[in-house]
Amino acid sequence: AFTPGAIASLEAGMTEVAEELVSQCGRASDIELLNDFSYPYLSRIIGRIIGFEPAVYPQIKQWLDTLAFVRPAPPSFEMQEKIRSSQARMVERSRKLVVERRERPRDDLVSRFVHAEVDGEKLTEMECISMLNLLIGAGFETTVNLLTNAVRQLSAMPGLMAELYTAPHRIEAFIDEVLRFDPPTHALLRQVSEDVSFGGVDLAAGTNVFLLIGSACRDPEVYREPDRFDIDREQGSELLAFGFGAHACVGRLLARLEATVAIRAFVDACARVWCPPASELDWKTHLVSRGVNALPVQLQGRG
Repeated sequence: AFTPGAIASLEAGMTEVAEELVSQCGRASDIELLNDFSYPYLSRIIGRIIGFEPAVYPQIKQWLDTLAFVRPAPPSFEMQEKIRSSQARMVERSRKLVVERRERPRDDLVSRFVHAEVDGEKLTEMECISMLNLLIGAGFETTVNLLTNAVRQLSAMPGLMAELYTAPHRIEAFIDEVLRFDPPTHALLRQVSEDVSFGGVDLAAGTNVFLLIGSACRDPEVYREPDRFDIDREQGSELLAFGFGAHACVGRLLARLEATVAIRAFVDACARVWCPPASELDWKTHLVSRGVNALPVQLQGRG
C-alpha cells in the first residue's frame, strides 16, 4: 500500500486540493497557515486515502488535537476524560471502517491492508485499527509541522521562492533539506535490544533510550556546515527525520509527496511569503514534536 507506485498515483488528487486551497488563501494577503491550509489540506488527503466520508474530515483534526495534548504538568481529570473519549470515538470509527472494507473493499488504503497478508495470514481487526490510527496520527501532526518549517524557511530565505519557481524539480531537494535542518520530529523513543556500550555508557537490553534526531541531523562529522541551510547538500541514502533501517517510517514517501505538492502550489501562486521569526511564535509544548500552534503568513501573489 505504501509502494512508490501506489503513492505516486495520489499526486493528482493532492495537487487538486493544494491548488484549490492556495487559490482561496491568495484572495487574502494575510492567512494563518495551519487553519487556512495545512489542516484542511491534510484532512482531505488523509480522508481520501483512508476512505473516510467527507463529513468525517473535520473530525480528524478534533481527534488529533486532543490525542496530541502534551503539557509539562499532568492533564486535569476533565482533560483525561476528553482524551479517553476522543480515543474511543477514533477507534470505534476506525473499527466500523475496517469491518466495512472487509465486506465491501474499495480502491483505498484501508482496503489494501485489510486484505493484505503477512506470511500467509491476514491482519487481525485490532492490527488493522492500530495501523489505521497510526497513519492518521503520525501522518497528520508531523506533516503539518513539516509544512510549517518549510514555509518558515521560504520566509527566511526570500530568494528561494524565485529559485524554486524557475526550477520546480528542486522542490524535493528543498523538502529534504528542511527535513534535515529542522525536522518535524526532534526525538524518538527506542528500546535497546541487547547489552551495549555507547559513548562510555553501559546500556542493558530492555533499556529505553531517547534518540535526538534533531541533534543528529546537525552532526558536524556528517554534514559540512550543518547549521547552514543548503538545498544542494548531499543527504545520503536515508533521511534520519524518517527513522532508519527497520524503523524507517512506512509513510515517508507519502509525507514527502504531500509536502512537495503543497510547496509547489505556493511557489506557483506566490512570489513571496513572510512570517514572524521563531522567537515570536507560539511553539507547541511537546517532548518530541517540533511545531507551532499558529503561523501567521503574509502572501504576495505573482503578477
